[in-house]
Amino acid sequence: MRRTTALLGLSATLLLVSCGGEPSPAELEASAETACKAWVREQLKAPSTAEFADLSTVNAQADFTEQDVYDGLIDKSMYTVEGSVDSENSFGAMLRASFVCETRHTEETWQLVSIDVG
Repeated sequence: MRRTTALLGLSATLLLVSCGGEPSPAELEASAETACKAWVREQLKAPSTAEFADLSTVNAQADFTEQDVYDGLIDKSMYTVEGSVDSENSFGAMLRASFVCETRHTEETWQLVSIDVG
């Protein structure tokens, strides 16, 4: 199992593309998944063989009220992406690993908070 934690300034920065204004929740979720997939690939022996499955993306604000956000109890810019990835190991055998990726959306970029692949 590999665990990497980065707070700020990770090289994987993705830009959101939207048609003016704020991105929709669906666009943010899709973008969070794309960012996390890139970070997961960085952890693999053969990143080009990665095949992702069973993705689940949750925004921190989904289960909380606006009062919770106002009170500072949660960070609504936080997203958690969970799933599994199949990829080749050093011997060419396909292996499945589960992963959990936490990322924060700031302006038009994503920052890795933590990732656990194993």
